[in-house]
Amino acid sequence: MFRLGIEAVVVAIVSLTVGLGVLYQLILCASASITQCSQLCKYKDDLNMLSD
Repeated sequence: MFRLGIEAVVVAIVSLTVGLGVLYQLILCASASITQCSQLCKYKDDLNMLSD
């Protein structure tokens, strides 16, 4: 019974760690794409200023 409890805790910790890792990757990916989008928008604005 006690051993089963330890295994359950280990499984919970591992799955939580993996879940947090995936979440962290998603957040990084999202923030990176947001940054790229804002840079692209800024680039387009610069082009518009040049063409005016």
